[in-house]
Amino acid sequence: MPMEHLMLGISAESGDWETALPDAEFDKALARVPVFDIRVSAGNGREPWDERPISALAFRRDYLKRYVDADQLVIFRVDGDSMEPFLCHDDMLMVDQAQTEPRDGLFVVRIDQQLLVKRVQVAGRDKLILTSANPAYAPIEIDTNKEKDGFAIIGKGVWIGRNI
Repeated sequence: MPMEHLMLGISAESGDWETALPDAEFDKALARVPVFDIRVSAGNGREPWDERPISALAFRRDYLKRYVDADQLVIFRVDGDSMEPFLCHDDMLMVDQAQTEPRDGLFVVRIDQQLLVKRVQVAGRDKLILTSANPAYAPIEIDTNKEKDGFAIIGKGVWIGRNI
């Protein structure tokens, strides 16, 4: 069965993806979400080394429409074990960069130069608690008044993918 049929429900006579589905039709039906060679730490923190996408994964636009803007989605790899069993080392985490307001949920955050993936809990007007799924890692308290320059919410985790 041709890939176009599986992904889009269409068939291609040639069986060749490039000739069967021109870029304009591909872009109308599918969104390319960039995959970055940046690992978000599910541990004690990791500094980003490269900020260029290394590839992209295609998702149906009708699936992604639940997010604010498909152009704001990026995919990072998870590094470490602090979010296990929910997130595992080498999982892919799709992050919606349009969702940066502090609220309860799974977020990628920056503390100084380190990127972390943690559960964010709002614990008052100016206080956030970042927690791990793995109890071996202590919660991190963030006072947003004191940490303004060294802390930022990069985006909300909205999808995970992993190898089995």
